[in-house]
Amino acid sequence: MKKDFPVDAGLQAAMQWNEKIVALYLDEESVTDSEIDLSASSNELNQGDRVFAFDCDANTLVGIATGMAVYGLHPVVHIAEEDLFSSALQQLGNATAQYRYRSGGQYSAPMTVVVEYSGGIKTDMFMGSMPGMQVFAPSSQQDFTNILDHLTRIPDPTLVYAPKDWPEIDDLQRAAMESSVDYRKARILREGTELTLVSFGTLTQFAYAQLDEWANSGRSIELVDLRSLNPLDVDTIVTSVKKTGRLVILQESARSYGTAAELAAQISEYAIDSLLAPVRRIAGFDLPDPGALREVIRPDMAMLEQAITEVAQFR
Repeated sequence: MKKDFPVDAGLQAAMQWNEKIVALYLDEESVTDSEIDLSASSNELNQGDRVFAFDCDANTLVGIATGMAVYGLHPVVHIAEEDLFSSALQQLGNATAQYRYRSGGQYSAPMTVVVEYSGGIKTDMFMGSMPGMQVFAPSSQQDFTNILDHLTRIPDPTLVYAPKDWPEIDDLQRAAMESSVDYRKARILREGTELTLVSFGTLTQFAYAQLDEWANSGRSIELVDLRSLNPLDVDTIVTSVKKTGRLVILQESARSYGTAAELAAQISEYAIDSLLAPVRRIAGFDLPDPGALREVIRPDMAMLEQAITEVAQFR
């Protein structure tokens, strides 16, 4: 495998057991001189021959990957900037995600798109509502590796959001991951009785780091790592809310029309009789991406603490 391909050891392991996996990424300076020989059998493609760099936009790259997927390979596409990924939304929605449905199950486009982000996921509102796509936002590199391994085994297009910098996790979380079987299910990182706190991506670890402090101050917070954005594991959240009666949802991206809004709507539909307080969303502001100043509009601990206090004290 080319040393500059940026996806972690999870992909390398998958390529060893699945000879149909090929890795594609955008690289303006190191474009491959080789061509993919689609007439070659999977046994003839060794790992070094299955990594390709392209000097093109994300839409073209996803289009190339879609053709390879329909042919019978399983491309893993890496896009290093979420801002670049937005150009590929039409290709994914109008073509890739619809092959199985439009062909009556005769064809599918098994591929995995890995999109790196910083300052919050901005395209979850589009991807989460796209029929035919499965979408994931793991909160740690270990979980990313586990999820990626599963996704390279299924016959449908999938998307994984990966932050630029992975937060560290403790031994308790590592042990919980080893016992986690269904990659589509949310995971309860800490059980509690007073309030359910749901998050995904990097903010899950942001909240997890405060659990001991909250416990020492008398708060019993149940923290749920959502992991999968589509399918959305509503059952786990409903079960938790029926126990605690209160729900706070934490996300980095804009407040309106995103994952938090969808989850709040679903809980209002399926667990309204269990709620003891209104559902509260803590998120970024509904503003354009400010670039270098994006930390200014990112949810902070003061916002989260205030929301937890107000929801817990609501009568």
